[in-house]
Amino acid sequence: PVAQVGVVATLDDPAVPCCVNYSAQTDSAGHYTLYVRAGRYRINFQPPSTSDFVIEYWNDKPDYATATLLDVSVPTSSIDAVLERGFHITGRVTDAVGGGAVQGSVVTINPQTCCQAFTVVQTDPDGTYSVTVRPGTYKIGFNPPYGTDFVSQYWNGKPDLASADLLVVDVANTPNINAVLAHVFRLTGRITDSSDPTLPLPNAFVSAYTAVGFQYIASGVAGSDGSYSLYLPTGNYVVFFGPPYLSDYLGEYWNDKRDQLSADVVHVTGPMSGLDAGLARGILLSGRVTDETGSPIPGLFVNVDNSTTAMFVGGAPTDADGRYSVLVPAGSYKVLFPSNGLPFIEEWWNDKPSFAAADPIDVTSSVSGINAVLARGVVISGHIRSATGATLAGAAFLADGNTPCCVFGVGHGTTADGAYSFTVPPGNYFVGFYADGYEFQYWNGKTDPLMADVLSAVADRSGIDSSLAPIDSSSPAGSGPPADGSPPGGSPPPSDGTLPAGSPPSDGTPGASGGVSDDRAIVSIRPVVQRFDASWSSVGT
Repeated sequence: PVAQVGVVATLDDPAVPCCVNYSAQTDSAGHYTLYVRAGRYRINFQPPSTSDFVIEYWNDKPDYATATLLDVSVPTSSIDAVLERGFHITGRVTDAVGGGAVQGSVVTINPQTCCQAFTVVQTDPDGTYSVTVRPGTYKIGFNPPYGTDFVSQYWNGKPDLASADLLVVDVANTPNINAVLAHVFRLTGRITDSSDPTLPLPNAFVSAYTAVGFQYIASGVAGSDGSYSLYLPTGNYVVFFGPPYLSDYLGEYWNDKRDQLSADVVHVTGPMSGLDAGLARGILLSGRVTDETGSPIPGLFVNVDNSTTAMFVGGAPTDADGRYSVLVPAGSYKVLFPSNGLPFIEEWWNDKPSFAAADPIDVTSSVSGINAVLARGVVISGHIRSATGATLAGAAFLADGNTPCCVFGVGHGTTADGAYSFTVPPGNYFVGFYADGYEFQYWNGKTDPLMADVLSAVADRSGIDSSLAPIDSSSPAGSGPPADGSPPGGSPPPSDGTLPAGSPPSDGTPGASGGVSDDRAIVSIRPVVQRFDASWSSVGT
């Protein structure tokens, strides 16, 4: 028998907010009794932290998601468990200043969403901890003791759960999963109206992101006088000031910068004050989106781009009546109505097909009537896959199938599982597929543009997948596209800045392009919010 096992029954009832739990503990003979109301439950067995047994759910299930539900309407017995022994994760938490032990740090193992059990232990006086887990993959969090000025982190110094490294525990104990906790510093400032610094903006917010990688670190909210406090460890950050909810103010980055790319970096080495922001009021740009019958198109996210730099400035979804409105600073803009997976052909304002051809809109005061009537199209969709069938994140490209392959006029980044879709007019198309580390490929497994198959799309076409082969690393890297116009195989962009046909630039900047020796064209691709704007130029012999 195993004594001191915590037994927790969690009610499974959609009508009851998460979580309703009933708990008990096993006695020296391993017996327990729970008193619950009638209902359906997941039963969780939590062994004492000093043992090497692992948590499980009734019926030998390893986690909340797979737990067997138990219906209880009468007294129920023999809800037993035979606990398995697991592996130990051990480590030590220390202070970044001086290296001393951090006692009472809370270590979390495999954090889950509501109602799902996760393991929590505290460090001993010498900073060490030990926890027993079943074989699996985990994210390890280190939280500071209450009342201290340490900053939380995940294993390997990662700042949040999303970016946390995965720890695989499968065949042996895992020691030395350590953490060195840094101290945070207090940053203060005030958020006001840019035209009247005496007017505070309560409930405006401030958020800090790493200068490299743009990972979220911390945030704060302005009080009634507009003042805020933000706590950050030593490092380099970009700081964003957001407007109060439902106000007509515009957000900005520190030092009156409009976007992330131009934001000044804040170097934190100690406490800082005077990081103030004056937010300007925005100007309303609005319109309506309908189909060719005049019916509204709801749920389409309208993009507003700077007409000179092509940077995304703002956007908004259309409502049930197809109407949208976006707050922007005074300036010149181009407005895109993308398909967003809807069965409509995207266009720029005034029925223009591309950013280059789009009409600019000068905004100095409120502008209305920026409308669009979208035509229905056909959807070409599929997944980017490797030759083994594994899905790959990358990009898919389309070219006009009535011209020699391949002038890629549009490209889309895939989702994480390699899915892509285009909504286009009925017609003939070439389809190209790109993934980092794999050879560029056209539809039907073709690698030579002269042999690329034309896809006829008079109706929706799904399952248009790739079968990409990995790049042969034994081949020397080329310095540019081949002189005979054949595709360079999706290899990384050469050092001289030229690009293979249809491949996005590695630095995310517009304007990078390559060349071939015949009259086919090569594209330059600008990734913007899972969209690639493409331009092309013919290179003559």
